[in-house]
Amino acid sequence: MTLTWNIGDKINGRWEIRRMLKGGMGTVLVVYDHQLKTVLAAKTFQDEVFAQYARLADYFAREAHTWIHLDAHPNIARAHFIHKIEGKLYLFLEFVSGGSLRDWIGTPRLLEDLPQVLHFALQLCDGMSHVQTKGISAHRDLKPTNCLITEEGTLKVTDFGLAKVLAEASGEQEAGFAAVSGLSTDGGTWEYMAPERFWDPKSAGGRADIYSFGILLYEMLTGQVPFAGQTREEYAQIHQKYALPMVPAFRSQPAPLRVL
Repeated sequence: MTLTWNIGDKINGRWEIRRMLKGGMGTVLVVYDHQLKTVLAAKTFQDEVFAQYARLADYFAREAHTWIHLDAHPNIARAHFIHKIEGKLYLFLEFVSGGSLRDWIGTPRLLEDLPQVLHFALQLCDGMSHVQTKGISAHRDLKPTNCLITEEGTLKVTDFGLAKVLAEASGEQEAGFAAVSGLSTDGGTWEYMAPERFWDPKSAGGRADIYSFGILLYEMLTGQVPFAGQTREEYAQIHQKYALPMVPAFRSQPAPLRVL
């Protein structure tokens, strides 16, 4: 089903569309909820993705409810409810208006402000530590665009379970071989994936998230990821065999941070 809404349309007499965003596999509607009197982000997969994977909607609903039932935490984007609109599931989330960590990386706001880097890093760790005590063992796709920043400078991790949804819906037998915009059916993004996840998608646990966090911390400090490739196979080899590069900006950081 292809939806033909426009900015300003009101869905079901309740949600007024303010922005429409389309990514590699997903769609986000920024809406004003006239019932709750607040702005929300309504997230779903694109029609062709739902069409490709028969059980995607079931997995999406399951992971959405897990996220919705998490206790509130200042470093986790809040999921409020899931609703079917014209036969398609939408997950309604807290709207974070300050962009994502991607907007900060490579700018003086991080490269010239080590305390700010560490502030974001600790917030990310606090959020992930919280969800791991609440039944979510792993995020599976930690990356800058999944770390939202509020106008006040608070980091909030988002998109819990969505990478897992794709990995399960695609089936383990074909995991990793289809990808759109770097998000693969491994359930992750190659630049940030732990080496073992290229060979065993089931290994996406807390340790793999820590590896992804390490890549993120390196990127915040230097403005670039430590490893760059083109194909899934190339990234798998790079993550497994290459030593961590030392770039000048990273060498200028305190020794304990280099060790970390």
